[in-house]
Amino acid sequence: MKGLQATPKDKKGLQFFLIVLAVIFLDQIIKLFFQLFKINFDSQILSFHLVKNSGAAFSLLHNQNTLLAFIGIFVLGFIFFKIDYVLIQKSGLAFAVITGGIIGNLLDRIFFGFVLDFIDFHFWPVFNIADSAISIGIILMIAIELKKSK
Repeated sequence: MKGLQATPKDKKGLQFFLIVLAVIFLDQIIKLFFQLFKINFDSQILSFHLVKNSGAAFSLLHNQNTLLAFIGIFVLGFIFFKIDYVLIQKSGLAFAVITGGIIGNLLDRIFFGFVLDFIDFHFWPVFNIADSAISIGIILMIAIELKKSK
């Protein structure tokens, strides 16, 4: 009788899932930390303080929480519908980080009606770990695609 062997696809699926969970956990635990301890730190370069964001990046679609939640759900649906394709691509890590970021912000939208942001560089809109994950994932995807085209 053959033993259960994990296929490369299974391993990639597990890695994808663990990265998604890590991003969600990090995002949500840091937001909870800021909420519980009411952290405020201010310097000329960087500040940490909670901001309720009812829009998307750069305050786009302000007060459109329901629309933004549906967009997040749609994108997640697309990623999970194409999960087999995502896992065989070199961009699986990028998709995992983006997925974790989308879910992190989606949890805020569902439970609070807004996204909690807390990282403020003063010259840039306030953001959070989930936003960073989405941005990093997109940058990774672009870098991978550029490398493929060479």
